Amino acid sequence: MLANVSAKPLCPLLEHMSRLQSHSNSSIRYMDHASALLHGLASLLGLVENGLVLFLVGCRMRQTVVTTWVLHLALSDLLAAASLPFFTYFLAVGHSWELGTTFCKLHSSVFFLNMFASGFLLSAISLDRCLQALRPVGAAGIAVPLQGTSAGIREAPALK
Repeated sequence: MLANVSAKPLCPLLEHMSRLQSHSNSSIRYMDHASALLHGLASLLGLVENGLVLFLVGCRMRQTVVTTWVLHLALSDLLAAASLPFFTYFLAVGHSWELGTTFCKLHSSVFFLNMFASGFLLSAISLDRCLQALRPVGAAGIAVPLQGTSAGIREAPALK
């Protein structure tokens, strides 16, 4: 009965990506090492820089609508930078996901959540700037209720 069961890849998304590339060439292996090094460097810089932005914007600046958006964008990017070392490990061990299926799904979810959250936050910052440029006096009346709405959405799960 067990002989008929085929081995499923641990992380189907990453395994599919690795099948698209050929690893027989030594120059491709060199590129994998260079890519892992760059991912590690980007992760380190992302963690430090976004942590610094969180500290400065969260603790040292006056809270405004724009600083709230920037704070959330930095938090989202910090989450992405924190998940990058796991993808770096995947590259370093030769495109083999050894961290389990559950963690693969979690990592993929964090990656895609961050991608869409960053896009949303950048759009919100742009819309806020546009409203302030078009109606400098009226934008303040619009921005405060919108900020309260986004805070309500963010805090809603805590109100169980």
